[in-house]
Amino acid sequence: MVAHNPAYSLLIGIRPSYPETGYGYIKINKVFQQLGDDEIFQVEKFVEKPDLSTAQKYVKRWDYLWNSGIFCWRVDHLLNLFKKFLPDQYRLLMRLQPFLGTPRAKSAMSKEFKKIKPISIDYGIMERTKKRIVIPADVEWADVGHWRTVKDILSSSATDNVVRGRHLAHDSAGNLIYNYTGRLIATAGLRDTVIIDTDDCLLVCPKDRAQDVKKIVEQLEKKKMKKYL
Repeated sequence: MVAHNPAYSLLIGIRPSYPETGYGYIKINKVFQQLGDDEIFQVEKFVEKPDLSTAQKYVKRWDYLWNSGIFCWRVDHLLNLFKKFLPDQYRLLMRLQPFLGTPRAKSAMSKEFKKIKPISIDYGIMERTKKRIVIPADVEWADVGHWRTVKDILSSSATDNVVRGRHLAHDSAGNLIYNYTGRLIATAGLRDTVIIDTDDCLLVCPKDRAQDVKKIVEQLEKKKMKKYL
């Protein structure tokens, strides 16, 4: 696909299976190309992590996909995009070119990469280039970015408890419990909850609010309580 359209950036979009608020979404519009039974679409825009009601609307529509962060380019086109949108990074990358395939490659990369100002490729390139196409994929996929995803990956059904460490349960289902201490965690009548217990910190939250952990992280940083991170 990229080989036949080298001036385009290709994305893999995932058909949403539930209203996830922790993922970015891709809004697609008209068909760019038909390949057998598959359709490749033009990207209309990227949508940041939505609230729950908005995510519920996206799941019901055909033209919103999860942004998997899986991109494909022809190398020369990607370098041209760096040159156009991220010129400082491009210059640093070009400094590395003479060292590739030589014994000095590792040391050169270590030296130059420290100078690169970090920016995600989404913000630096994908949201700025106009020639973007996407292939919708109906596959099992998860971005392991929060505890709910860990639970979904490790359990065979929604009602399973996923437990690591000492735990005693009565009438409890759908929970993720990671106990890193020698204490016993006991639950009764608990449903769809995340419990993470370490020596100096205890996290308890509903599974569908797992994304809110980042808000706790922000508060810890603001209050200079980084030892708990």
